Amino acid sequence: MKPDKLMDAITELDDALLNEAAKAPSPEQILAAKRARRRPLIFRMAAAAAAVALALILVPVFTGQETPGTHPSSSEKKPDPGTEEILAPAGSEKARLIAQPVYPEEWTWQQVQDNPAAREPSYAGRTSGMEAADLYRGFFGDMMLLLLSDQEEKSAVMSPVNIFMATAMLAEITDGQTRQEILNALGVSDIEQLREQAAKIWGLCYKDDGREKTILGNSLWLSGDLPFHEGTVKQLADHYYASSFTGEMGSQEYDRLLQKWLTDMTGGLLRDQTESIQFASDTTLALFSTVLFQTKWNNEFSKQSTKAGTFHAPSGDTEAQFMSAQHDSTLYYMADGYRFAFRGTRQGQVWFFLPDEGVSISEMMQKESFREFISTRYDARDYYVKGRDGNYHFVTAHGVTPHSAWVNLTVPKLDVSCEIDLTDAIRKMGVKTAFASGEADYSSITGKQGVFLRDAVQDTRLVMDEEGISAASYVEYLEGEPVLDEEIDFICDRPFFLLVTGAGEMPLFAGVVNEP
Repeated sequence: MKPDKLMDAITELDDALLNEAAKAPSPEQILAAKRARRRPLIFRMAAAAAAVALALILVPVFTGQETPGTHPSSSEKKPDPGTEEILAPAGSEKARLIAQPVYPEEWTWQQVQDNPAAREPSYAGRTSGMEAADLYRGFFGDMMLLLLSDQEEKSAVMSPVNIFMATAMLAEITDGQTRQEILNALGVSDIEQLREQAAKIWGLCYKDDGREKTILGNSLWLSGDLPFHEGTVKQLADHYYASSFTGEMGSQEYDRLLQKWLTDMTGGLLRDQTESIQFASDTTLALFSTVLFQTKWNNEFSKQSTKAGTFHAPSGDTEAQFMSAQHDSTLYYMADGYRFAFRGTRQGQVWFFLPDEGVSISEMMQKESFREFISTRYDARDYYVKGRDGNYHFVTAHGVTPHSAWVNLTVPKLDVSCEIDLTDAIRKMGVKTAFASGEADYSSITGKQGVFLRDAVQDTRLVMDEEGISAASYVEYLEGEPVLDEEIDFICDRPFFLLVTGAGEMPLFAGVVNEP
């Protein structure tokens, strides 16, 4: 497998797409605006994406007897978008689709606006997904700390939910001690619970209404000469929304099918790089998990306010383009050694964590309050209580204290991408036998022995500009217009931590920005 640097090829979104996306706000935003007595705002779109590649190879082991495998016939379902031009009607031995998921039907924003009652089923699903996601907040937080806390010089970005989905699929194709290690790392009792929770988390994240997009893509790629269990392939489609393929590793046809799938599932943002991805001929099977995320700010930064400034990077001062918004919000938070604020868009929130002068990113990430905050779903109700006077008052929670003020936010435009080897992080979570050729148990997917995990890599890129990035409105719990005397300048002109959340405060992306 040659995953290379998937994200290096992400380019700016097409202007026509941006303009099309800016035509109208979502019904959720319209309703929120009405509740807060604010006019609907104009939105623009930005994107972020990540891909995890897990490649497994086979070292022959001549102990025991192989469990018979099955080769199901070609799926009769319509192939994934874009695969039709590659696959023959019944597939081919060199590249064949054998199973694919049925994505849930989603109402467009116009349909929801025309029939508000149609929102109720999706709301119930999101609530269920939020509860499921809460079980894995510790896993998300641990992964963020494991992969980002030692980034002292360079910027780095990763996707916790992307790693979760890939790890969950790895549990599905394993058995015995190997599966148990993965279940323990994810904090679940059995594979049935993981299947249920993974499906709920996928549903919580899923958004594709013609305006907004968050899609978790999953796939299994099998060597054509590998016997496999049809039941496991079906489980992957039903609970992880995973497509499955079989073909000749190293063949042009199979490489083209992989490239096409990755291009489709990342919205064409990675086209230049995905066209060069290839399977190594000794690959036995591979898991690919992707995240495509596109959203809009609640309120654009004015391009006229973007100006060049100095960013104090660990390697020395460097010039960056800074976006600014006066009176951008009315709330910020303080903790021991750092402060943070957030900015809203239609799907989640973008949190900016700024260490105090003299405090490093690593030192901030070791703070108990920071670790607790990123491992807990944010709920504004934790930070204010109703007093005897009938008014609401802020309180300290999780080592964090909110403050009311006019916040003048200044942050640099970002275009951060990186490739991270996940092997050490996965091992530190207790998953070890999956990497050992003599101990790994992949009997859930194949009767072949000697299969083990060779590569575990995540590639991620995140772009933030005046037009957008992920977040959600923070004004939902505030009523009326605040009257504030304090005004602070929140200027991210030195290393800071970035957390991008989606529906239900799902942590979609996290990053350390040491240089814009």
